[in-house]
Amino acid sequence: MEDWQVLLLSSLVSAIGFFAWLARVRKTNSAPHVAAALPNEKTGETLDVFRCPVIEALEDSDILNTPPVAYRPFRWGPNYHITMGLRQGEWNNWIQLDNRFAEYHGIKTDRVLRRGNKCVQTLPARDGIAKETVYELAEYLSRRYPSIYAVERHEPSPGDFGWYGEVQIKTVAIVPLGATYDLDEEDSMKVAGLLVPDDLALMLSGPDGKHYLQAGSICLAGSWRLEDKIGLPLSAIHTSADVPQYREKLEFSMDRFFSKLQPDKLTLRNNVLLPKHIYFRSERQSLRRLPRTGAILFTIRTYYEPVTSLAREPGVPGRMASALRSWSEDVAIYKGQARYKDVLLEYLDRMHENQVREGTDSAATKYPF
Repeated sequence: MEDWQVLLLSSLVSAIGFFAWLARVRKTNSAPHVAAALPNEKTGETLDVFRCPVIEALEDSDILNTPPVAYRPFRWGPNYHITMGLRQGEWNNWIQLDNRFAEYHGIKTDRVLRRGNKCVQTLPARDGIAKETVYELAEYLSRRYPSIYAVERHEPSPGDFGWYGEVQIKTVAIVPLGATYDLDEEDSMKVAGLLVPDDLALMLSGPDGKHYLQAGSICLAGSWRLEDKIGLPLSAIHTSADVPQYREKLEFSMDRFFSKLQPDKLTLRNNVLLPKHIYFRSERQSLRRLPRTGAILFTIRTYYEPVTSLAREPGVPGRMASALRSWSEDVAIYKGQARYKDVLLEYLDRMHENQVREGTDSAATKYPF
């Protein structure tokens, strides 16, 4: 056989081998999970398999030194519309890490130790939803951030919680923080909350069709406590907090959204509050339905920044002042505007005028950034 024929044959064999390997990878990476039987209200069809999302590894070992994403969830006035404010999310961005993670992990660890079930709790007979949550997070985090999270797995067993046909995780370590958690031995809800910078809340549908808060890890919330809300339906959680126009404009939409949400969809929303010390406090929330139990998992990431820092960003002081002026009376009361309105608006107006004069103002309107 001529040399060129040998080379060609070798190349063909290599190519066949590569495509066979690629087919195996694709098959593995789209391995289905049995999902909760949740019919779509419009079509009546039931999603009875859930294909685990293919997660792109972020090989950035410096991610824990990266500043948080600059979410600025306020719009230009004069109109402020009360809506759910939902948008579709991408699986690669389900959980976001940054240079605040170590700080948040320390705060949460301390609060769990000192406050116990006041901030981490799973109601009786609801261990399954907490267990599914911690395994979903461990699978996702170890694939998205392989330089941050490391896992050890069990031997194969039927019905385990592994993704892509892999066996179930036994331990998960947050390598830079020197923290390792045993998923067999430790409380699932506690570990789930410590794995991420977000607070977590789990809602489950009851016999009446309403969704009830059944488990959570709430360590960084701004205006509510898990001990006050655990066991309540979605409506009572919001009405007890005097959420403006909840009954008129939000309740029906939220109930319908929760009923229709499918495991293959990730949904995001942002909001904003201004605590009494004039810090900008915002949240990035995600909502997804867990494929096995059908529980709805909220992740709630909280961001704190001094307003003086935001006011130096191009276009922000003018847009923020306009948004504050657009709030209706009930929204202003809910957000505590009376505590800071006069001094804050005067400051934002002055900073906006400076930006206009210096040519550094920006009319960008992309929400929520």
